[in-house]
Amino acid sequence: MIDGLLLTLTVYAGALAAWTATYAVRGRGPTPQHAAVALVLQAGLALHALARLATLSSSAKPADMAIAVGYLIASVLVLPLAAGSVSSLLEGGGSASGSGWDAGVLSLASAATAVVAARIDAIWP
Repeated sequence: MIDGLLLTLTVYAGALAAWTATYAVRGRGPTPQHAAVALVLQAGLALHALARLATLSSSAKPADMAIAVGYLIASVLVLPLAAGSVSSLLEGGGSASGSGWDAGVLSLASAATAVVAARIDAIWP
């Protein structure tokens, strides 16, 4: 179940990265819909991190526990840190209040989240 959730989150993060990249290329800021999709992704990442931490007591542990926990922490923190730096998401979104740079930051954070999720999948047995 956890692997299926992680695959879904990886694809979801990649789709968000592609969607926000199209806005960045056009020079438009992220919309409230981008913020809503990022919020759903963040909730899924938090759920996944909690589920992985709950399975640490089982026999299937990663070889390097510090790296695995670091990836879990990174997966939960990347999007909120990026959203905190994107003023248009904090102000309610919309192309009038944001710039293409805001969409670019959200796109890169989403892509980084997809990469971190893929790395978690690679190191966790």
